[in-house]
Amino acid sequence: MKKTAGKVLKGKEQRRRGKTNLMGPIAGLFLLLTGLLLLVIKAVSLEYIDEMGILREKFFLLPIAYLFILSGVVVLFVFGGKCLAHKFSNKSKQ
Repeated sequence: MKKTAGKVLKGKEQRRRGKTNLMGPIAGLFLLLTGLLLLVIKAVSLEYIDEMGILREKFFLLPIAYLFILSGVVVLFVFGGKCLAHKFSNKSKQ
């Protein structure tokens, strides 16, 4: 009976770990898509010079978009590297 309980607990732990491991790539993709959306908004937004000669544009979206894209790429590289390291460590143990 104790063997069965141990297997059930091990299965729950693996599912929880699997869900946790999925959160990183999902966050990375969310950051990338948000950055790309900000770039699209910047490209589509209206830019003009008003009567006073002041340029009206949404320039602040560019650095924010680049920040989101860079952080998304970093997150994906970190989790991808962890995944590859885990695969190679398991192969070397076998």
